[in-house]
Amino acid sequence: MGEGHRWAELCGPARLLLLGAVAVVTAPAVVGAVTLLDNGWVPFGDEAALGVRSLDVLTSRSPLLGMPASALVGDELPHHPGPLLFWFDAPFVRVLGLRVGLVVAVATMNVVAAAAIVWLTFRRKGVGTAVGAAVAVTAFVASMFGATGIVRPLNAVAVLLPLLLVLFVAWWVAEGERRLVPLLVVVGSLVVQAYLPLAPTVLAAVAVAAVGASRAEPRPRWRAGATRPGPTTAPGHLDPLWSAQIAFTLVLVVALVIAHDRAEVALAALAVVTATVVAASAPGHRARLREALRPLVASPTRRATLAALALCWTVPALEALVNGGGNVRDLTAQLSASVPVEGTGYATDTAATLLGVPPLVAGHLPTAGFEESLSLVTVLVGLAWAALLVAAVRRGDRDTVALLAVAGAVVAAGAVAASRTPVGDGWIPVRWNRMLVVNAFFWFALLRSAARAVVRSARVGAPPRWSYAATAVALALALLVWDPPLLLRDENYEPWIRDEVDPIATALVDGPLTGDGRALVTMAGGTAYWELANAVAAELEVRGQPTATEVLEHYYGPARDGRRVDVGAVVHVLPAAASHPPEGAHLVSRRLPPGWDEAEARTLAADVAALVEREGGLELSAAGARQLPQYLYGSVDGACDPARADPGPCVGAEAYVADPDRLLALDPLVVPLLYRDAMVAAPALPAPLDASLRSLLAQVPVDVYVGPATAAGERPRPPA
Repeated sequence: MGEGHRWAELCGPARLLLLGAVAVVTAPAVVGAVTLLDNGWVPFGDEAALGVRSLDVLTSRSPLLGMPASALVGDELPHHPGPLLFWFDAPFVRVLGLRVGLVVAVATMNVVAAAAIVWLTFRRKGVGTAVGAAVAVTAFVASMFGATGIVRPLNAVAVLLPLLLVLFVAWWVAEGERRLVPLLVVVGSLVVQAYLPLAPTVLAAVAVAAVGASRAEPRPRWRAGATRPGPTTAPGHLDPLWSAQIAFTLVLVVALVIAHDRAEVALAALAVVTATVVAASAPGHRARLREALRPLVASPTRRATLAALALCWTVPALEALVNGGGNVRDLTAQLSASVPVEGTGYATDTAATLLGVPPLVAGHLPTAGFEESLSLVTVLVGLAWAALLVAAVRRGDRDTVALLAVAGAVVAAGAVAASRTPVGDGWIPVRWNRMLVVNAFFWFALLRSAARAVVRSARVGAPPRWSYAATAVALALALLVWDPPLLLRDENYEPWIRDEVDPIATALVDGPLTGDGRALVTMAGGTAYWELANAVAAELEVRGQPTATEVLEHYYGPARDGRRVDVGAVVHVLPAAASHPPEGAHLVSRRLPPGWDEAEARTLAADVAALVEREGGLELSAAGARQLPQYLYGSVDGACDPARADPGPCVGAEAYVADPDRLLALDPLVVPLLYRDAMVAAPALPAPLDASLRSLLAQVPVDVYVGPATAAGERPRPPA
């Protein structure tokens, strides 16, 4: 089977090749982290929120769930399933600070995942296949536009290389390597808990692994030909009843740590432990219970798997129990909601993309028209996969069958998941980054299986030196598509924001913020203000001022986990000279772009309004209709504050969505900002007018207000 390869058995050239492969796949994360931090990167949006929540780990606000999801179901905002990503980030953020800690954490995760893919592939399949795995990792990194693209702390991006590791581990488990099941559970749980849209890919891989492992004979250990001891005769095995009691005790300890202010949870867990011990101690019950539990703990692998499941999923399970279904109820409602979906056509286009030639650099996800139509090439690729699978089954090649089965299952899962995408949600490009992972793994599987079939059909053994040379050439060819300047690409948001964060934070810390309670940072005006508000929140955290953003509001209140945030003050980031500034707040800082001309801005707005009226009216895009409240706050008297979990009586955006022309009568910057952020479907601006608008609003004018906590956000969210 080619398993059990060891470093000590390699010759000099083979060692150099393996070390080179590991260096190639780990270098992007290191270089990307250094480049990102050297460019002055600061976290925005969900990244800032993720850092703030990582600082909450093991405090009274320790997160029970993952980041908020993107879609509302009624008044409920589901969350990604669990807090494992917060747990991973927490030590880095606490030691290194929010800004540096987040980047170092995701870089560490990527280094470990990439190195594990290459090294574990080498241990099982040899140097040649390990270098092929390095090519797959390289193709994926190139598809993400290089080094800085994979070290962004955003939860949807941070776990992409771990997702690729899941696919490789699923291949090995499906082939019969059952000892890796605990690793599959831990890494798969991390991926799913961090970003739920990756769950179909993980579940498909795990399903193939489970079927393969159940049909495989136990694999021998690597060393000295020793075999695994029998499940009931080996010395040192834990008593099954003792193992169960340890698991219950673990649940109790976790309940006490995360819900120390909820006595009923601790008492319930204690009651379960006590009842179990009493029942097990009764005459006759102990032996029956031990025999019932023995299959679950009969081997080290099963015990490790159960421990991994308990570690990863106890906290989300307790959240659901405490909150009457909690996030599980919300996610179920979201998944079962009756909404129009993209359907089979979108699934077919997705499958065509997944089977497309890697590394997809030319058609990266944010570009329009990422999905391809089914073509002769993709049909031929699919037929090649099927032919290789049939041939492997006929010759009993379990290795190739397992590899191709995992690759085919994740492609099918991606297509099916795409078919269930709600109409209009395809605009969120980060959701489809999993396609890049699946595409890289699929082509690795296809090319390795084809090469294996050719060698077997020729009935020749590839000499080691020939094998090393061939794989080195393959790696070099893969690197040809990886433009070195990608390592230096700055993936930051708008560069001017970086320059404004420090003076705004200084004005706030030296002025009205006292450090009592969290500063709730809210914004209005659109994307640029949203990015700036969250960057300011992150900088305040770096300076020791606890903060919360509009994203974090959904974590608190009795409908979520019985907690509420103590807001000491509210920071408002708005367009300068807003016609309706926040009630009860006072201006702390005004930041105007260099050479800002208010008269020019009003003239430009009048030109845009004249064009809209001449072309027959304004039409918002789907994203513009959803995000319109952000543009109305500060421009409409009584408009709903986007940051408030319980908006109360306020003016909504429905009337303006139904009649967008009403926006022309508001503050002159509202419509130009909508055009700037691509929130307008029609009419399109002529090229000269569009260039003038983007030149004037390359940097937006900003006012920062601070008001009392009673002005916004302090009321708890109403119960469901």
